[in-house]
Amino acid sequence: MYRRLKLGSLTVVLLAASTAFGADAPDPVAPPPATAPAASGAAQSWNGSLTTKGLSAKDGVVALMSITTGDKVEWVDLKATGDAAKKLDDLATQHAKVTVTGTRTAEGITVTQVGDDAVIPKAKGKKKK
Repeated sequence: MYRRLKLGSLTVVLLAASTAFGADAPDPVAPPPATAPAASGAAQSWNGSLTTKGLSAKDGVVALMSITTGDKVEWVDLKATGDAAKKLDDLATQHAKVTVTGTRTAEGITVTQVGDDAVIPKAKGKKKK
């Protein structure tokens, strides 16, 4: 048995699994199960390196954080107020690696908490002769 799908000018023929291979075989035509996205507005935690915001940063942006997802590195704006903003600003000038907790939006991450696990890289000194 086969199914024919027409996608514009492209026709795709999909072969269905035969029962001769066993009833437990998954349907090759069925779409893969969708993973449930995180609940909207739910707080999450991210780890990454901080750097100071650019001169042309949007209002409310305190720092930038590099987030690595698989092979992809993404720079995300961090927005915060109060003590969290002060702490992020101090850590960003030192290029610290830190964990932040907050809500991800299209504009960046709205930070509600900055972790106490900040790692500040050591400055490399001049080599002695």
